[in-house]
Amino acid sequence: MKTTVLIAFLSFAFLTSYSQPADTPSVPKIGFGLDLGLPFTEGYGSLIGGLVRLEYPIKSDLSATASLGYSRLSYDKELRDLLEAFGESGSDGVVPIKVGLKKYLSSPLYLQGELGLAIND
Repeated sequence: MKTTVLIAFLSFAFLTSYSQPADTPSVPKIGFGLDLGLPFTEGYGSLIGGLVRLEYPIKSDLSATASLGYSRLSYDKELRDLLEAFGESGSDGVVPIKVGLKKYLSSPLYLQGELGLAIND
């Protein structure tokens, strides 16, 4: 299951929000995104999921972020068949919870760092 958590953290997040220039008035924003992931070890398939992200301005060029999502990790056919033979599901669900900071450099560039955890369902 450590691999599940690792894949969830290494997955790509494509958000529908855009970068806010530093001179724009600070208002909280909400965005929705898609998580996609590819396996780094044998036995696993792809990861797909969605997330909701809140961005709360601290200063004109700095924001706090929080995100919550749900991702589904599939297994390759051989492992899936083995798990299903024992009555287990052929995939796992993960709930990633992350917080972070976003620093606007110049429109549309920014740096963002996040820290979080993933909970198996």
